[in-house]
Amino acid sequence: MLRGISIRRLEIRDLSGIAGLRNLVCEGGMAGQFLWNVEHIASLLTTDMSLSFVALQGKKLIGFLIASAENNYDSPSVGIACLAVAPGLNGRGIEEKLLDGLKNEMIHRHIYSAGVELPEDNIDMIAIFNKYGYTAENRHIRMRYQVHEIREERK
Repeated sequence: MLRGISIRRLEIRDLSGIAGLRNLVCEGGMAGQFLWNVEHIASLLTTDMSLSFVALQGKKLIGFLIASAENNYDSPSVGIACLAVAPGLNGRGIEEKLLDGLKNEMIHRHIYSAGVELPEDNIDMIAIFNKYGYTAENRHIRMRYQVHEIREERK
């Protein structure tokens, strides 16, 4: 686990750092299937940035999670568009801290499920999501929270 890592909500000023980090990250180190250009990222963020987070070591952006609310048939959920961490820093708890930020915001909003689409060969990211409590559904990794679990966590 790295020290001095902070997590905060993503802001528009983070776009260049995200684009730069994305260029450094190999496909095996990312989760999600995401169209990568600044315009697409900005359009996602203008709708709702409160479900997206960045990880910082000092002032340096070392990871990010981009997610957005989705309305499913029966209840709202969250779709994770991308989770990425700087090369060499995978598996040091940064991914979990970013997922914790998302989970806390989901609990606050009473959103009970989240999902991410991963290629079957992205073993490292599948392991991270499984460790965090997501379960596989075909080529999808899904996490579902039960209402009683959320109430227990909010106490």
